[in-house]
Amino acid sequence: MWTPWHRSRLIEAAGIAGVLTDLAHRAEVRHVVLDLDNTVVPYGSTDEEERALIDDAVRRIAALEHVTSISLVSNAGSGRTGPSLPLPSHATVVWSADKPLTPRARLATGTGSAPTVVIGDLVMTDGLLAWRLGADYYHCPITSRDPHAAHRILGWVGRIVRLVLFTTERPG
Repeated sequence: MWTPWHRSRLIEAAGIAGVLTDLAHRAEVRHVVLDLDNTVVPYGSTDEEERALIDDAVRRIAALEHVTSISLVSNAGSGRTGPSLPLPSHATVVWSADKPLTPRARLATGTGSAPTVVIGDLVMTDGLLAWRLGADYYHCPITSRDPHAAHRILGWVGRIVRLVLFTTERPG
């Protein structure tokens, strides 16, 4: 149950592949909220690369039998390429997500207390969303060679926020 002073788990991850391997061993997880921008798709990727990376992530998460819902989230507008394969019935894409303020209803995570994980690159958006949901947060640091200045600033501020709101662990 969420309380104003809870601390969520922040799990440091080397990348999306490591997170998905770890999730395969966490049978209690029912809902996965996956940030697309720079977690799955590095900035500067072509439309073709974007589709291939998103399709691979969706395919790998959908293969986890214990996961009952997948929410692909992006703060970008709906003009993005998105996945090319048909999404499984338990998956949804949330464009213009307005993280970290995204309402639970838009994320298809249900209203119950089934374990949820959020996977993302920025503590200030994805991490705070996880904290608001009372979910574990897999932190995949920025993969772009030259992140936008705003993302560097969010990264610096996120270092402070993670000390206050999260307990940090390594996968496994």
